[in-house]
Amino acid sequence: MQPRRVHDLLRPRFRWHSHGLTVLLIVMATIGLLISSAGVAHAATTVTWGQWKFYYQEKSNICWAAASKSVVHRVTGVEYTQCSLVNAGLKTTGCPNQTGTVYDIDRAIKAMGVTHTTVSPSGRPAWANLRTWTTTNGGAITGAVWGSGGAHAVPIAGTDLASTNVYVVKISTTAVTAQWYPHTTFNAGSSTIFGQPFTVQGFVGAWR
Repeated sequence: MQPRRVHDLLRPRFRWHSHGLTVLLIVMATIGLLISSAGVAHAATTVTWGQWKFYYQEKSNICWAAASKSVVHRVTGVEYTQCSLVNAGLKTTGCPNQTGTVYDIDRAIKAMGVTHTTVSPSGRPAWANLRTWTTTNGGAITGAVWGSGGAHAVPIAGTDLASTNVYVVKISTTAVTAQWYPHTTFNAGSSTIFGQPFTVQGFVGAWR
């Protein structure tokens, strides 16, 4: 993995990867255990919640591919390998353990059949958009820049209309956890999530 520099994280094409923990905000499948709204249960390398299926990332820097796999499965009902998404997103072969940008994510999921997407390299997803995407068989993958350094794929799995909360899912190579957060808190620009300071920067929205 190439060394990270702080100013690199602020560039529009910053890359999302994991230093052990990756956040995935995205919201069924036959493998895994059902998750309650209070948290996530996990079995093997797959976790299910509602109609979403989440995957542990298979390599340290491809959280974005694990997130993309969940989105593609949610939108199309088809499961692709994380390596196929890495190769499609990076326009390469061999499944390198390489970080990805919002544009790489968009390219990867479109290659697997997702036709409706919205991409922003530096913005934060509005509540109305998240509500629309998560109620039309879709969701969002946002970028979380950790206060301690590093950037991660942060998908959004659901929205609660009554409370305007969003369901945030964090993945790593060994676990998946999730929690509801107020959208205003999550989208404030600088917040604390799962006990870690972070800033939202960039997103890919996808829907059927």
